[in-house]
Amino acid sequence: MKYILALIACFTLIFALISFNKNTDQLPLASARVTQVDGLYIFTDCLPTNQFDSIGKVDLGFISGTQYDNIKTNLIKRTKKQFPEAEGLILKLKKNGLDYGIPIVFKKQ
Repeated sequence: MKYILALIACFTLIFALISFNKNTDQLPLASARVTQVDGLYIFTDCLPTNQFDSIGKVDLGFISGTQYDNIKTNLIKRTKKQFPEAEGLILKLKKNGLDYGIPIVFKKQ
């Protein structure tokens, strides 16, 4: 009888460990890989999952065109010039045309 109970306990423990291991390997459904342009991680319509500090604000200024690529390129250039220590850029694209970017640095863990 003790042998059967010990065997059941072992199988239960093994099953629990395997189940726990599978759950920790999976990423949350909201995780994604972001693109990196000129050394900056670009976040559009999302926020980084790692902790960060915002180090300023970059306005769009004058650009030729209202397409996403033109706006993104302009904000990246301005960020690199005004905030060379920036590691990422959160793009804030507004319907009224007052687009801007938030340069960020990641907190060291």
